[in-house]
Amino acid sequence: MEPKGITASLGMEQKSAAPNKTTVENFKFAILSRIITVEYKTRTTGVTTHTVVVKALSDFVSHYDGRYHVRDESTLKVKTPHKGLTYGEIAFGLKKFFVEFEHPLKKDQTERLVMEVSWKHKQQADHPEVAMTTLCPTDVLKFIVQLPHNDHVVKTEGIVRVHHGAHDHISIVDIPLTGPAYIWEVLQPVDGLYYQIKWKWSH
Repeated sequence: MEPKGITASLGMEQKSAAPNKTTVENFKFAILSRIITVEYKTRTTGVTTHTVVVKALSDFVSHYDGRYHVRDESTLKVKTPHKGLTYGEIAFGLKKFFVEFEHPLKKDQTERLVMEVSWKHKQQADHPEVAMTTLCPTDVLKFIVQLPHNDHVVKTEGIVRVHHGAHDHISIVDIPLTGPAYIWEVLQPVDGLYYQIKWKWSH
């Protein structure tokens, strides 16, 4: 039986149980849309742009809490106007960061944030992927993967796993090339699951 909320896996066998969706009341905001665009410069370097639209669930929401991959090299920039940017600890290869909005949000107000990470990662040459675990309520999760010019890949797949270290999967779907990019959109992703686009570089 397919977990509720995973719409990109119709007809696929469920191999792992999905965790229960966390209640909205545990968060100060919800994500109306989360778009992750990765533009590869080479097979091991690129820029990841993470665009989120945040909706406040109560008055006086002043911060967005996020995480980004710490790779061989990585640099975070917040490209939309904001009041401050601070960092937290690193856990499981992810560095916490906190963006302070220019003005606190009232309940049901929205804020659009654009965050850019320039990175270098040797493992992307052998085990390429783009992935995200949703940790708060999210309406839309969308991946856009742009490859280096004149480079090609083999068998691009969208995979849903219980967590990043799981060897089996909940669902898997082929991702076709759409224009210059591979695009995978998931509606109502389940909190705590690991969404991953994976491929092999052609020789």
